[in-house]
Amino acid sequence: MRFVSCCTLGHARRSRRNTGCEVLCGDLTQCRKRALDALNFKGVWTLGVSVYYSFLVFELAFLLAYKYAMDLSPRTGAPFWLPDAVLLCALLTSRQRYWLVYIAATLPLRLVIAVPPGTPVWFLLVAFANDSLKALLTATLLRRLLHGRGIQFDRIRDFWIYLAAAVVVTPALSGAAGAASWRALGGEFWPAWRDWFFGDAIANLVLTPLLLCLVLDWRKLIKARPLRYLEGFATFSGLFLAVQLNDPSAFDLHDYIPVAFLLLAAVRFGPAHPFLSP
Repeated sequence: MRFVSCCTLGHARRSRRNTGCEVLCGDLTQCRKRALDALNFKGVWTLGVSVYYSFLVFELAFLLAYKYAMDLSPRTGAPFWLPDAVLLCALLTSRQRYWLVYIAATLPLRLVIAVPPGTPVWFLLVAFANDSLKALLTATLLRRLLHGRGIQFDRIRDFWIYLAAAVVVTPALSGAAGAASWRALGGEFWPAWRDWFFGDAIANLVLTPLLLCLVLDWRKLIKARPLRYLEGFATFSGLFLAVQLNDPSAFDLHDYIPVAFLLLAAVRFGPAHPFLSP
């Protein structure tokens, strides 16, 4: 008991004074090593639990997003591609060494969830590769251009960098690849590119910032006023209702009605800090 209290609780202060630890442990160097090993084990265990919990939350969120996106418009893709926002949010809030784990975890879901009848497997694999490379490219560009720090949407420079990388460049490239694969199935190139591009761009413009703010500042939700909770509930209830009333058999401008609710949420709530201010 005396050794544990010396090495783990009072080690840092006692080692500076060069007292206490030497008396109890005999070897100050060995004491420091054991204390660091104990602390590192605790840190690794905590980190492992945190990563496992984050992975489960990501899988559930991606499952729901992919199911709803596929139900919106199975013809050429959803008017806004929800899984893009979930995957990009996961990459931007995790360590780079876990990126491939998150990406690989989406493949089984894409092969079994809401697959349109008659869709060839090669098309599903191409769509998976397209979305994965798009998310990797976007996350890498943001990490490089922001010099490794987190994005802050209340900074004009950060917002323009995010807008160029996540809303313009990568959706345009992904749309070209997606339209080419759709053309191989007998569809038209430019209508498919338009739908693919706007689906990716709108998701990253509206949904990804919202998810990032929720993931990074969820603890501050308890400080929000009750009226703000009611307003948020009404807004997102309208969004859910608009999605449910959408007709997946035909693609037209009515499919973008949910975007109005997303823009309303972005304008009314904005970044997490204004929304959560008392």
